[in-house]
This record gives sequence, structure tokens and C-alpha cells, in this order.
Amino acid sequence: MLAKLDVVVDGFVSPGFEPVREAFERSFAEGKELGAAVSVYRGTEPLVDLWGGYSDMAAPRPWERDTMVLVLSATKGIAGLAPLRPCVARTRTVS
Repeated sequence: MLAKLDVVVDGFVSPGFEPVREAFERSFAEGKELGAAVSVYRGTEPLVDLWGGYSDMAAPRPWERDTMVLVLSATKGIAGLAPLRPCVARTRTVS
């Protein structure tokens, strides 16, 4: 677990998405995150755009809206769902 830090969370949530902000803030308060960002879109409409914490603790730099990160293993979840696509298509034609 990371040290608990005073963290500022910036950004916005659309009405009805306040629990996303609360969970995001809680992850910092409980020391589970150092820095992070999350965005949720419906089509092209942004519903959630939050960022907070620190991008580097060696020289504490705040996490910014455009902080770049290295993303690893981002396709495993989607690849794992791909084999289910034919099943979903069949249930739609049967219903």
C-alpha cells in the first residue's frame, strides 16, 4: 500500500456519475493509488474525465490532464471477450 498523501482530484463528472468520482478519490485516500486518470465516454460525449495524484514521487509532480503513461496488457480483456461474440449474436436472433 502506498503512503497516504494529500491529493487533489481535478476534472468533471456528469450528473449521475458522482460515484465514479467518489471511488476515484477513495483510491487515493486509502493509499491504493499514487496517480491516475479515468475517462468515460458514451459515443463522443464525455461523461467522466478525472485525474489526480502524482506522476513521480522522486520529484513530486502533480498528475496533469495530459500526463502520458505506458499502458501494458490493455487488450487482454477485449481479446478474452471476443470468443463470446458468436454466442451473443445467436441469443439475439433466438429472442
